[in-house]
Amino acid sequence: MSLGARVGRLAAGLVIGLLGLYLVLRGVAGVSFGVTGALTYFASILVLTAALVFTGKYLDRRLPDLR
Repeated sequence: MSLGARVGRLAAGLVIGLLGLYLVLRGVAGVSFGVTGALTYFASILVLTAALVFTGKYLDRRLPDLR
């Protein structure tokens, strides 16, 4: 598996983990983020995921295939 694919898997795991954290905090603990807090939380997840995906694509283009 290439380094870019590993970064992509990291991005997918991070998104699942952070969304799960939100659901646990909201559903089980009853934490209320409010509208702006929830939008900020989801926007930060989106930006972080996009950065990791683009980093993975960049690494796949720049690094040689190690198969």
